[in-house]
Amino acid sequence: MQELLSRVFRAVTCAGVCAIAGCAVGAPSDVPCATDADCPAGKQCDVDMLICVAASFLPDDPNSRVAPNSTPNNAADMGENNATNRNTSNNTTAPPNNSTNNMTTPSNNTTTNTNNNTTVDPNLCTPACVAPRSCVGGTCVLPDCAAVGDECDPARPDQNGFSCLDVDGDGVCAEPCTRAGSPDICAMGEYCVTYQTQKVCLPSFCDTNADCTAGTCLDIDNGFNFCVPHGALAPGAACDPADDQCPVNQACDPATSRCESFCDPFASGECGAGHFCAPGVTPRTGLCTHDLITNPTPRAPFLTCDPVGAACDNATTCWNTTTPICLAYCRAGMNDCSGVQTPQAGATVCDEFALYYPGLGVCLPPCNVGDCGTTAVCVNQLCRVPCTPGNELADCCDGQAPCPAYCNNNYCE
Repeated sequence: MQELLSRVFRAVTCAGVCAIAGCAVGAPSDVPCATDADCPAGKQCDVDMLICVAASFLPDDPNSRVAPNSTPNNAADMGENNATNRNTSNNTTAPPNNSTNNMTTPSNNTTTNTNNNTTVDPNLCTPACVAPRSCVGGTCVLPDCAAVGDECDPARPDQNGFSCLDVDGDGVCAEPCTRAGSPDICAMGEYCVTYQTQKVCLPSFCDTNADCTAGTCLDIDNGFNFCVPHGALAPGAACDPADDQCPVNQACDPATSRCESFCDPFASGECGAGHFCAPGVTPRTGLCTHDLITNPTPRAPFLTCDPVGAACDNATTCWNTTTPICLAYCRAGMNDCSGVQTPQAGATVCDEFALYYPGLGVCLPPCNVGDCGTTAVCVNQLCRVPCTPGNELADCCDGQAPCPAYCNNNYCE
């Protein structure tokens, strides 16, 4: 997970150098420096102004170097503002605050130069800041998040409605979300996950297997795909569900401990004759049934079943109750239950909250008032369990951890 996150949320590298504040008109350069080694060819470091200037601007004696915005003897006047200060005896203009003659300083220059002592702009950083950093008080700092993917300071995790993730020491701005393991408020192609302690929307990790390093690009939900690792076992081989032993495009079925192929449970024919796609790996991915099935005829919804001996049909799973029965899976808003009927030929509706599994529900008969027992109520034809936010373990899962439920609008889902 960390490796994949590092690939997606790598630090943003920005080009460009921040502007140097306080450079006077006519300055020969604005490249900051500390020594001559910091300057490009043909230039030297003015140790007073801490900027690179042409070598011709510096006298041989470093103790008598003049500021780069000074005008040598007999130089032109810098503007009409200095007309009253002209010194006709030596053809120079002397600034009132400079004890050295033969210097011309424009009256609107904000830098005071007295005996070659310079007041350096406090927003001058050495070396210069690289965008998007800016110089504040002599230190390069990052701005707060303005968009997903911006570089940010992870020491400030909450910025302008964004989360700043610390990815191996680099900060990356991400959109926060509420319910990890679901699309939540994330855009198409993203999914809400927990990264360290923050719940954020992450973009899809892959489009095809070629985007994964020794793994399978698995369809999760909402256009979000994720790379899962694979092993070296042969297709259909016996496996341990706790290890990544199966080959690419397969996983170990915990019900049978065999490598089975990934499939789309809502598409027919992907598993071949006599085999069926059972959902449950993700809301959009299932596993094919295997060769040990003794009865290849698929079981219809609401009929009794056995995961090995009597498999359910595509997009239908053997629900592990006291008497296991086949239940048809459904996707909210997709009309997957339109052809699913109860044994009494009754219609069904998609209960998208029954599994506490975002993006996937089961086809169940619609309820009426009084049909839901003592722990649930009938709301919009669905039995819903009331809850208090933060008390999901007790209210939704009868104290059984881990509890995947989320209390939304005071109902478990």
